[in-house]
Amino acid sequence: MKSATLLTLILIGCVAGDGAWKENTVYTYRLSAKTYKHLSQSNTDLIGVISRAYLSIRPQSADLLIGQITQAEYGKVTHKIAEETNWDNEKLENYRLEKPFAIHMDNGVIRSLSVDNSTSNYEINQLKVIVSQLQVDTNAQNHIGFSDNQLPRKDRDNAFYKTMEPLVTGNCETVYDISPIPDYVIQSHPELAPLPELKGADQFIQIAKSRTYDNCHETSGYLLDIAGRKDSSAVKMGQNRFHLNEKRRIVISGTLENYTIQSSVTTNEVRDDNSTILSDYVNVTLQSVEPSSNYSQFTLENMKNMKNIGNLVYNYDSYPTTPPTTVTPESKQFVTSNVSGPTEHSTSCWTAFPTASTLCKSEFGPEFADIKTHSCGFLELGKQALCRLSCE
Repeated sequence: MKSATLLTLILIGCVAGDGAWKENTVYTYRLSAKTYKHLSQSNTDLIGVISRAYLSIRPQSADLLIGQITQAEYGKVTHKIAEETNWDNEKLENYRLEKPFAIHMDNGVIRSLSVDNSTSNYEINQLKVIVSQLQVDTNAQNHIGFSDNQLPRKDRDNAFYKTMEPLVTGNCETVYDISPIPDYVIQSHPELAPLPELKGADQFIQIAKSRTYDNCHETSGYLLDIAGRKDSSAVKMGQNRFHLNEKRRIVISGTLENYTIQSSVTTNEVRDDNSTILSDYVNVTLQSVEPSSNYSQFTLENMKNMKNIGNLVYNYDSYPTTPPTTVTPESKQFVTSNVSGPTEHSTSCWTAFPTASTLCKSEFGPEFADIKTHSCGFLELGKQALCRLSCE
């Protein structure tokens, strides 16, 4: 048993290297994301949210990266469109999300984030969605026991193993399937590796990740939000009528010990027993790799009033059972209009684009009807309703 453990440590040590990030370098990625709700079983009736931005990464050391989001744009698509529609033609609005943040690493794996104290929970979760695209464990640091494990080795670029990996969707069992990509595939699909010259004499490598939610050390409110559910039992998607399918594909150039992340694509689908309810797509693509100069302002010492927000798992906003009776800038809760009159209650902030009547009935019961609604939540993309007993 001791010899097997020693062999595992030796094999993992064989691929230890500089990883994805080199100091005195600036990596710039283009981000595009869209989340859309299926209004019917076809793919021709969709509404949703799209966003675009740029992400820069400035490695300070093997243990610390400084990130920054710039040119962030977002927009709602409230008219029905088809899935194959070019969403890039939709009009977007600017959103300021430009305060630098810190990414804390441990042997190439992202362990936690630090952000400015003024960063809201909505913005924190948006950062976690983005940074999860860069979580790559080519050293199998978090690997778990599995009879079919083929751990990474320096003398080969194929591997297959299970890890317990923290991402925005939870700290859950994740299967890594790593294999080289022939050059002709990259030539036919340049979006997979937009800077192929960085490969040099090495290889293009695909890292395919799939996740199961039957084995999690830490469940995620992201599953609740994306499904539009508020009860904690919805975390275990397989035990409810909702099912989540998550796939991630990362393309790197180089070797498993020294590489550059060229692209990272995640696709989530939330389904019930009959059809897809919600689809979620995030794509991060490398735009440039340049030597850094005069970036002294992007150091942890110069980033004041920072707080560590833990790992990449989504922070779910829990709302009180009885909504507050005052309006705050963040929650924008409705207030009871007449204490002595009909009983009115405001719902919590729901995502997944529900109807107003669904909000009231789901949160308070079938006898409640909506009076009015307004936008809420991150980027005002959620919906909140003021409800009243229909018999009153």
